[in-house]
Amino acid sequence: MSNNIGWCDAKGGRSHRTANPLVGCTKISPGCSRCYAASDTWIRQHNPKSPHYQAGLTKSSGVWSGKIVFRKEVLEEIQGIKKPQKIFMPSLSDPFHPDVKEEWLDQIFECIYDCPHLTFQILTKRPERMLDWISRSAFLVNSSLENLWLGTSIENQQTANERCQWLTQLTDVGYTTFLSIEPLLSDIDLVAAEAIYDWASSDGTGGYKYEKGVSWAIIGAESGHNARPCSLNWIRSIINQCRAAAIPVYVKQLGTHWAKELGTYRLDHKGSNPEAWSGDLRIREFPITG
Repeated sequence: MSNNIGWCDAKGGRSHRTANPLVGCTKISPGCSRCYAASDTWIRQHNPKSPHYQAGLTKSSGVWSGKIVFRKEVLEEIQGIKKPQKIFMPSLSDPFHPDVKEEWLDQIFECIYDCPHLTFQILTKRPERMLDWISRSAFLVNSSLENLWLGTSIENQQTANERCQWLTQLTDVGYTTFLSIEPLLSDIDLVAAEAIYDWASSDGTGGYKYEKGVSWAIIGAESGHNARPCSLNWIRSIINQCRAAAIPVYVKQLGTHWAKELGTYRLDHKGSNPEAWSGDLRIREFPITG
């Protein structure tokens, strides 16, 4: 299915889509507390016209049951796509959830390997398992796949410290990697989290040089009912850190809390229209890949 996730494709239009070979999850950190996917699945599983596979995936609105289903037919649909495009998957699960079976991952990565004309963007909150899987996968044993982008979600300093260290190891072996910093819930020091490397400069100034540990950073404040506030200074801080390390940045949205304060909520409840932002926040860059 097509999607409206702007960061999925620099060209916009219909050259990107979402695919869900996995559906279902469990929450593991504060960024999960208002999970749109769980709420959406709760509504759909009570709609008699919705697909049967969604039954039992949530136990109340916004609360996953922990059940995960694998949909092989989605991979078959992907293999039928002929035109090059980007595919974000899955949006309704975490591909490296502990209950995702290895044979499911085998089939997912076989699909990625067999479709070099498609670029796959995979996002997880469990990058330690992602690194372990990538290091053992039969499809990846010889080299990294150019059509595979690997990302992890972070929302505060604790999750950054816990997750970035695994992702940067994938950058080091040649993958395009990205941070989805959404919802941004606090200021984040990317150097402390090892998403940016620093070392003392040799020019005698006493300063530091910075090198990127990840390929790309996406920043977004929370949207939706009871969205938590996000300071614009937190966003600016991350932008400045990424600038120092030459990491491209995509500012996705300033959030519902900001939109209500500005008075643009009725027109744009996510605060996603850059024309309403101050100029220093209107940054929508993409990584340069081969």
